[in-house]
Amino acid sequence: MSANAIISRSKHLAGFLLCSFSVTLNADPATIQGKYLLVPRVDFADMGPVEIRFNIDTDDGITLITHSYSDAPNDMPLSGVFTPSTGSLEIFEVRLPNGKRFHTVLEMVSPDDNQRFVLTQVSRLKNSDAPLPDSNPDHAALGTQYDAQCANCHGETGLGAAIAPPLISCANCNSFGSLQNYIRDTMPLGNTGACDDNCAANMAEFILSVLNAPSQAIKSIDGLILMSDTEVLRKASLNLLNRLPTTAEIARVQNDPDSGLSDAIEDMMEEKAFGDRVAEIFNLYLLTNKYLSSNSAEAAIRLLNKDDFPDARWFDPEGKERAENYDGIRNSANNAVAM
Repeated sequence: MSANAIISRSKHLAGFLLCSFSVTLNADPATIQGKYLLVPRVDFADMGPVEIRFNIDTDDGITLITHSYSDAPNDMPLSGVFTPSTGSLEIFEVRLPNGKRFHTVLEMVSPDDNQRFVLTQVSRLKNSDAPLPDSNPDHAALGTQYDAQCANCHGETGLGAAIAPPLISCANCNSFGSLQNYIRDTMPLGNTGACDDNCAANMAEFILSVLNAPSQAIKSIDGLILMSDTEVLRKASLNLLNRLPTTAEIARVQNDPDSGLSDAIEDMMEEKAFGDRVAEIFNLYLLTNKYLSSNSAEAAIRLLNKDDFPDARWFDPEGKERAENYDGIRNSANNAVAM
């Protein structure tokens, strides 16, 4: 089925009245499979039981885009309920790769965009302390300790909160020793010393082995889905150089999973386009271009305090005959201050 057909059919689905239903405790859970959320059964009037697959888009928050649908068995318990009047889809249970379970509510972005939903409610279900999917039973126990001592500030997935930074690729995550020492010496806030050497070692292991694990399966916890190295390369190339990655750069990343990505990005930062991009970023935040001579001859120089910079207009002979290239010198001096 074509993309246009899927979108058209998805809009058609969203307009149907919901059939009568009964909520059962044995509902088949929705699951995250790679970059997709699979909801096994939702009933619509004209379609009967339908399985819906959403593409999870994390570019700007979490948006779920209808990818496809198919018939679901009539004897399968309901996984969720769609309410046409509000455009909301309640999913009784979403089971994550680490075994944790959540009740969620999605809402359509707008009546004219019925194939796109956003998360509006998420609540944790009980009995969800399943082992992490890395076959290491110690990590489940460490996760319990992390939830008790760290999650309130840094979040269950280590993504941080208003009062604490994220632990994914954190400043002290470059080595086990430095992270352990930092936790021991500074954590938890307001009760430094409550986490001794053994506690700090446990938390450092959990942060590095689970929250910052090299395994994609382990990292995809609590709805966090990381991009592949090739996707990261593409995003870095667009953001740093305003271009797509070359075939050679993509091959470099794919052929060297250990250091290909970092090496490729380091080389990108040697290009002239990267310098231009940095200047552009600085201008966005500091408005440096506003003070260039092309906008006002001495806009930047006029910002200087005369007491601190008495010779700011060193190029002006003040009453004497000006040099033939006076304007060029003045513009260059002004631009040097602006940049």
